[in-house]
Amino acid sequence: MQKAFREINKRKLIVFLLVCCLMWSVKCAFTQETNREGLESGIKVDKIDKKQKTTNNGIQWLSISGNKIIDKNDNEVRLRGVQFDFGSICGDLGRYKMTADIVEFCDDMLDYTVTEEAFVDVKEMGANVLRFSLNTYKDFEYEPYKYKESNFLKLDKQIELAEKHNIYLLISMRQAPGGQNASPNSGNLGKNEFWGNEEYQNRIAALWKKIAERYSDKPIILGYDLLNEPEAPNRAVFNKVMNHISNAIREVDSKHIIVIEGNNWGKNLDRIDPPSDKNTAFSIHFYEPGIYAVKGKGDYPSVIKGQQFNKDALRKALAKRLKHSQGRVVIVGEFGAMSKAGNYLEYDRDVIDLFEGQNLSWIYWNYRNLRGKSDTQAIYYAKPDNEFSKFINDIQRGKPFSSFSEREKADALEALEISNFSVKQDLKDLLIIKGVIK
Repeated sequence: MQKAFREINKRKLIVFLLVCCLMWSVKCAFTQETNREGLESGIKVDKIDKKQKTTNNGIQWLSISGNKIIDKNDNEVRLRGVQFDFGSICGDLGRYKMTADIVEFCDDMLDYTVTEEAFVDVKEMGANVLRFSLNTYKDFEYEPYKYKESNFLKLDKQIELAEKHNIYLLISMRQAPGGQNASPNSGNLGKNEFWGNEEYQNRIAALWKKIAERYSDKPIILGYDLLNEPEAPNRAVFNKVMNHISNAIREVDSKHIIVIEGNNWGKNLDRIDPPSDKNTAFSIHFYEPGIYAVKGKGDYPSVIKGQQFNKDALRKALAKRLKHSQGRVVIVGEFGAMSKAGNYLEYDRDVIDLFEGQNLSWIYWNYRNLRGKSDTQAIYYAKPDNEFSKFINDIQRGKPFSSFSEREKADALEALEISNFSVKQDLKDLLIIKGVIK
């Protein structure tokens, strides 16, 4: 009997030891997986681990290596796409006091400006990147250093759509506090007060840090385009501000690419001091010459202001822009001619050929114009009877915001549906034919 009990106890001991071994193995596997996820989240990671640069849905982390954008296998990646505007018109309402009804309307706009239909459309065109402009900091900062979680949740949904359709996003800041250039498009009625105000600079750095911290683990985000078309008064101020914003981002995000546009509206790369951060790219906006591409005056090819205006002249203008690239990646963040310019399609075709010849990634300006102007660079433009265009025109004529009825405001928002816009099919075909991405 005692021998039998000893045999039973022996078997129990063996089973107990086997169970312990199994539990220890599970714990080790769980710990290893947790550590791996911690690395992927970007927490306390100074160097990208190339073994962890692919997510479950196949989206790869991209990074900068010298003058190339590369994937996890060190293969060069070329990016081609279009500009999306995400956000409201709040930054353009400087003449109005930001009352509750205006803020509510602006917040509601974020549900309409970019839809999944637009993502599907550009994916079918072949795009693999979108310059995703946040129209104004005001959509996310309701008071200095205080942020709208509800609007960040709307941005979350846009990032989910980008992941679903596998299109990289280059997030761009279109308007900074005080306005970063002398155009009304930068907010603050074109007063350009940003560069002389450290509080404004601290606020935009804090907002970028908030964005970077929230999305530090999102490889679908190509990177952060710090300020759209900056117009700093001098080189020292320009580099001080860019370093300030970059350092704020790097406190919470070591993975994403930082993009710095040339000073003077994205033109002058020679004003940029060599960044210490290796995962930094430069960006230019190419509208040459401005009288043709921006104002839509003249024909292509022709003679403008006594100078030959043809593909060779464009080649020289591009070479001049790229001369000060410091051997870094240069992304063409905007380009395109007004469709009222003579022979604009041939101009766009030649410009794209030049970008391709220089192995540049490029992004066309822009996907659509919300204000009913058919002669801009946009692929889509609001139809003449579009209720949103009427709404904007009334505001520009000085109509008090409080005089709009709830029905008028609702009709304006619903008019942002893409079905209420016309398409320049010949321009769209050109971008498709050129192979926005291969």
